[in-house]
Amino acid sequence: MGGFDCSVDKRNESIAVEHGNLLGEYKKRPEVKPLLVIKPFPFQVEISFGKALDSAREVLPAAEKAAEKFHCDVLDVLDRLVRELTDLQAAEKKGDAKAADKASKAVKKAEKELKSLAGTASTVIRKAVERELKALKSPVKAIAVSRTIARGLELRDDAFEGAAEDDEDEDEDEIDPSLAGLAKAVGKQTDEIESLVKDESRARKDLVKALAGAKNKLLKLGSGSKELRLEDVLKQHPKLSQPVEDATGDYLDVLKGLARQLDKLDKPIKKLEKLTAKDNKLGDNKANVETVIAVDKSRLALLKSLDEIERDVRFRCDESLFRGDFDRGKPLDAAVKLVEGQPDLAATAKELVRAAGELAKIAKG
Repeated sequence: MGGFDCSVDKRNESIAVEHGNLLGEYKKRPEVKPLLVIKPFPFQVEISFGKALDSAREVLPAAEKAAEKFHCDVLDVLDRLVRELTDLQAAEKKGDAKAADKASKAVKKAEKELKSLAGTASTVIRKAVERELKALKSPVKAIAVSRTIARGLELRDDAFEGAAEDDEDEDEDEIDPSLAGLAKAVGKQTDEIESLVKDESRARKDLVKALAGAKNKLLKLGSGSKELRLEDVLKQHPKLSQPVEDATGDYLDVLKGLARQLDKLDKPIKKLEKLTAKDNKLGDNKANVETVIAVDKSRLALLKSLDEIERDVRFRCDESLFRGDFDRGKPLDAAVKLVEGQPDLAATAKELVRAAGELAKIAKG
């Protein structure tokens, strides 16, 4: 735990408490990795005082302590979930045919709990800061802004032998079938996709960093020797490849989550296509039809890029990366070049966001 970055702005008018991913270390635990795909949980809260405050730096310990408590609450949710999933795995082995379905429901419940917790982040830090300010005889009104987001959880496909019941129809039924409702559904999915594209960029950089780090360690161990055999090195230093394996797994998880969101976007798009075909007023308007086509075209382009990226990364960054001759780092250099050279998803996502925005305008009339 820990890892919070607490700072005061230059004018002493605000403080910030930040953490890149509250679940970054947790998801690497050996008992967790086979069960869950854990998406990022960035924590960022800024407390503004409205004026320069001499005691701004003095409230940092209280803010960090509150953030640590928040972190513990987040991990408690996951600890309970992991215990429940482990028990359900044991129940499945004893013949519980509904274990996978129960597990899926438990994950969804925990995901909602995490997202609810994320919504309280600003309040938690603000109250801790105000209590400390009061103790310091400096009762200043604090204003909190939070960019804390729980991206969510997924049950791994191979965590259970059985399959969970498909409840996606429930989500489908909740979509308002009107033009405004479908445009809203597209916008909501597009916002999530845009966030995941940013996660993909960060995960890609983390993978490149891990590959470069492994190369540097190998250079030191072998002094750049061309004859260094990677299998022999890993026998003596088995943890050397772990950062690359973790970063690769994290990157592939982000790609998988993005692909699932793009698949979900297909439903409101198909409904929009049917709506424009039935409604002469909508269908006769060329701009309406072209906008729906543009949304789907961007969605399909992203899916195609994801397939290419996943195939290449799995091929280049699997266990074979640490086999054979080190050759002064050429295999790792090739992996870095491949990862960095993958299609830029941001440009296609930008087009998707633009098309979704145009659709929202059409829905408003």
